[in-house]
Amino acid sequence: MDAGRPQGCGKSDRDQREVSEASGTLVPSVRGGALDVGQVLAWGRQTLQGKSEYPARDAAVLLAHAMGCSTSDLYLHPEKHVTQAQFDEYSSLIARRALKEPISYLTGYKEFMGLKFKVDARVLIPRPETEILVETCLSVIEDMLRDMVRNMMRGTADDTPDDTSDHTVDDTSDDTPDHTADDMLDDTPHHTTDDTPHHMLDDTPDDTPHHTADDTPHHMLDDTPAAPGDTPRVPSPRPLTVADVCCGSGAIGLSILKHLPEVFAKAGVKPSPDGRAPCHEHITVGVGVQPGLGGPPRRHEGTAIPPVRLVLTDISPDALDVARQNAERLGLLGQVEFLLGDGLEPLRQQGLRGKIDLIASNPPYIPTGVISSLDEEVRCYEPHLALDGGNDGMDFVESLISQAPSLLAPGGYLIMEIGHDQADKCRRLLAEAQHKAMISRRSGSSGSEDEDTVEPLLWKDWRFIKDYAGIERILVARAAGSCS
Repeated sequence: MDAGRPQGCGKSDRDQREVSEASGTLVPSVRGGALDVGQVLAWGRQTLQGKSEYPARDAAVLLAHAMGCSTSDLYLHPEKHVTQAQFDEYSSLIARRALKEPISYLTGYKEFMGLKFKVDARVLIPRPETEILVETCLSVIEDMLRDMVRNMMRGTADDTPDDTSDHTVDDTSDDTPDHTADDMLDDTPHHTTDDTPHHMLDDTPDDTPHHTADDTPHHMLDDTPAAPGDTPRVPSPRPLTVADVCCGSGAIGLSILKHLPEVFAKAGVKPSPDGRAPCHEHITVGVGVQPGLGGPPRRHEGTAIPPVRLVLTDISPDALDVARQNAERLGLLGQVEFLLGDGLEPLRQQGLRGKIDLIASNPPYIPTGVISSLDEEVRCYEPHLALDGGNDGMDFVESLISQAPSLLAPGGYLIMEIGHDQADKCRRLLAEAQHKAMISRRSGSSGSEDEDTVEPLLWKDWRFIKDYAGIERILVARAAGSCS
């Protein structure tokens, strides 16, 4: 068994000898220059039979990687010559795959949100269901930007009608919160699932959350009034701050940042002239235009909306190194902050208490006792530090639910992936926190406590989004306000 691999993950000498012997049957032919792609692919498939769930796919992916081409090239040109060096690399990859090493670790990358991320044994391999988390974050950011624009437009004139029909958010989706701050503690059981590891399909749900203009966190706008006699100005918004906690490869946070141009476009925002900060392109200033006097209203040339500030945190310096490499590969290195530390602590140390608009996280949530029963590819190769969520899998989830409000700006969001059977546990934690806070507030309002010491409500509302298998997989919780 390899050093450092979990118990039960070693392959027998016989297994390894079978792969080596199968490889050796082709080596003389390769040295004679007689082997082509078709023959090598057939050998790869045969070698992986019974050792891989998808031997044909894996054989093609690994040969394409060894030859530096696409899998379609292999099938279009089966007569293409395979060199000795290419076969040596390929046979090594096939041997490792036969021992259940994940394909993504063998090729060194994983496709996620249409982007290619470097991955190795220092980080978890991004899963398809985590794309739902990213899509939800992008939807929330889009709504925040739309609300910024509304408020910027409202701030251009005292006599501008409060009419935002040209910039109305599409509220046709069913975005009713699972619970609000006014709900009582609910003992009604909710959806549960069995313990079978889930396998996701490639689809996208349409139940992403929205919020209305009335919910816009006021801290986002710098609405200092113009001096007397000055032209009324559009309030200058402050940058949104997004944190990817337990970031691993950085796939969540970096995908959010990379897809922001699309979000800006949907929200009616375009890049500023310097190409760095976006600005709104449809702000019309109506001040000074009186009815019947003619003349078009003045158009604001574009108030810069600062770019989103992205912070990636992880307890593993190795994971942060991989995330940093991915940021560089995606051309984002200069736009990201990397913080080393456990959970939310590095954000506190960075002075971000009450300043974060969105915390995204895919924390460890597998119960300790379940890890030994996971698929061998996961159990034996992926880092347990990123999997192990404690006895019931809730250690990190519970910590984020209880501590995130102290770091979120008023109205900020916690968007987190959870285990297949953890939605009801999260409901209980959220409801209990609200119940405790509401009792404290009632006690304070009766005069028995100083109003300044009354415990604030932690969460305004929360809901869950289902994954491709219909399991409640993503928690979306909105903070009522910052807490000390």
